[in-house]
Amino acid sequence: MERVRDFLIAEQPTKDFPSISPEASLQEALARMRDEKVARLRVMENGTCLGVVHRIDLAVHRERSRLAEERQRLGAIAERDDMHKRSDDPAMQRHYDDWYYGVGLRAIDHIKATMRAVGKTEPQRILDLPCGHGRVLRFLKEAFSAAALTACDIDRDGVDFCAAEFGATPVYSVENPADIEIEGEFDLIYCGSLLTHVDRDRWIGFLDLFERLLAPGGILVVTTHGRFMAQSMEAEPPVPDTPSFLSEYRRTGFAYRNYVDQEGYGVSLSSPAWVCALLERWPTLELAMLQERGISQDVYGCFKRPACA
Repeated sequence: MERVRDFLIAEQPTKDFPSISPEASLQEALARMRDEKVARLRVMENGTCLGVVHRIDLAVHRERSRLAEERQRLGAIAERDDMHKRSDDPAMQRHYDDWYYGVGLRAIDHIKATMRAVGKTEPQRILDLPCGHGRVLRFLKEAFSAAALTACDIDRDGVDFCAAEFGATPVYSVENPADIEIEGEFDLIYCGSLLTHVDRDRWIGFLDLFERLLAPGGILVVTTHGRFMAQSMEAEPPVPDTPSFLSEYRRTGFAYRNYVDQEGYGVSLSSPAWVCALLERWPTLELAMLQERGISQDVYGCFKRPACA
């Protein structure tokens, strides 16, 4: 078992932080930091301060260990998967791999948090829209092995890959959500990084579709760009008129701009207040979970109230 000693940084703290033994486990150190509400601990042995241990170092290592265990069971990554960046630098490639798999891991965490909030048991039918090349779908298959999966995306190569690699039912999407042809009802619908790239009218169209496809008692998990993403866009402008884009968002709670030369596809920002107000259009959908910056995006978990409720 790895110990705090393995992550010790030989520096003397400027403040009298809580202390921990160098032989303590990583779990014990993280729990102590959480209880004490601190981001670092002094490492003490026989009355001597050996240095400090930082929460971020322990958390990143724990996440990487979890990823390493999961990767063996998660299937291949498609060569054409644009979500998985590649580099000749081993350290940079490890970072890209960690990010790719980390998105899937955190998606499952948010889905299960929503399930716990509403007392939902194992889903039997799952829709991943947009599925891409299975960044999240591979984790859905692992987490809910008995469920029937449906993979839907406008990228047909991605849909075909998910059908072949993960046994999902393939559905080719189209730009207008009203024209997407999907049969049946679903206990779980996951929609990651879609509403982040479309304007308000298509938000409504997709939420109409999800509400219709969601079985009573089912859950819907979607991600959005919120205020923390707005802050990052100040440093890395995504569109030419970013200042007016951000100004509109801060004034109204929502803004959208097309990417250059990509009509109908761009970037949106939406505040939690704006999203919650919009959700009132669908009385059957109840907000069960909201986490700002849950991945790098905000995450909303909704529950479809049964008709008799």
